[in-house]
Amino acid sequence: MTAVYEDEDGNLWFVGPEGLEQLKDGLFTTYGSQAGQPDSNGGALYVEPGGRIWFAPVSGGLFCLDRGRIDRIRVGGLDHGVFYSISGRGNDIWVGRQRGGLTRIWRIGNNLSTQTYTQHDGLAQDTVFATYVARDGAVWAGTISGGISRLKSGVFTTYSMSNGLNSNAVNSIVEGYDGTIWVGTSAGLNAFRDGVWSRWSVNEGLPASDVRNCFEDSKHVLWAITGSGLAFLSGRRFVAPRQVPDQLRDQIFGMTEDALGFLWLSTTDNVVRVNRERLTAGSLRESDVQVFGESDGLFGAEGVRRERSILADPIGKIWVAVKDGVARADPRMILQNSRPLSVRIESVVAAGNTYRGDDSPEIAAQIRSVNFHFSGTSLEPADRTWYRYLLEGVDHDWIEALQVRQVSYDNLGAGGRIDFA
Repeated sequence: MTAVYEDEDGNLWFVGPEGLEQLKDGLFTTYGSQAGQPDSNGGALYVEPGGRIWFAPVSGGLFCLDRGRIDRIRVGGLDHGVFYSISGRGNDIWVGRQRGGLTRIWRIGNNLSTQTYTQHDGLAQDTVFATYVARDGAVWAGTISGGISRLKSGVFTTYSMSNGLNSNAVNSIVEGYDGTIWVGTSAGLNAFRDGVWSRWSVNEGLPASDVRNCFEDSKHVLWAITGSGLAFLSGRRFVAPRQVPDQLRDQIFGMTEDALGFLWLSTTDNVVRVNRERLTAGSLRESDVQVFGESDGLFGAEGVRRERSILADPIGKIWVAVKDGVARADPRMILQNSRPLSVRIESVVAAGNTYRGDDSPEIAAQIRSVNFHFSGTSLEPADRTWYRYLLEGVDHDWIEALQVRQVSYDNLGAGGRIDFA
């Protein structure tokens, strides 16, 4: 090692025989095979109120992460097979299994006990893709082709196309703030309220019939994720946002929200954070969207298709299942990394002449057009740095320049002073 440098962002740079390397605090911590997880891919997620993380890799198995330690669940035949979904309430964990039914897991001291329900017990089908434990204690189990079953007071009640559902293929279940159970199916959205089902389809504004995921945000706005994009419920109709970032035109696997009111989405290729208020208002700016990748601590940003593959835990951290494991992010780090940067004017161009920092430009009064070139001193990637500008005596408020590093003014009056500092 021949040199060490700490930049103004707190990152360390090393120069040695291998070239230039950077050491920085990443937003994400990824738990994969390199962290002791036997299976490196991600899958369904659930966070207990006490902070334990349950996850089920796409390749199979059920695991629990507690205080940095990953344990494989081996009771009740849970050490093998594929688990599509995880839900829970209190100390009860419920998992939906591929051809294995619906299994309840509960903890007594340090020991786990299990009970599995199958078609023999009244479950609609033994392959359960979506699970949800409602506030009234009812357990909902959505199957891949048999409809949805509700387990309440020890009794199963099954609903299908014959008595209310748009489709027997259930993809997602979520409970609204008013107790409505929303069910996303391959042929639209259903709502269960006071024992009655209602139907929602493309006729009510859904971008497509296949509703792959549902999410209700802190403003009690219901979001539906379809094969053709996302939409939110406004009144009696779904509305697709007028402005959608390019990254959200990919297939979306899941959505959650952080404590600051930003939406987080897992897609085919990215983990994306977007300003919810501006997204619903159709007024997104480039700085309202952040896209995360390897430089942020993700070993891979490709999402996985599971009912809940991204969620927020009780202390506000974001968990997301990606192809290469399970990753955790602390949104507070984004605020820490959003401090103002030092900016300097690199050059000024007027009437074909270029002036730089060691010049003392005197521009004739009749020249009305001036072009300013500027740069920031941060060594962060250019796509992570946004600028705004204000010319005193001309602009009344700050103007968003985003990632552009030059500004042009026309029809300037005489007078004024250029400072390159």
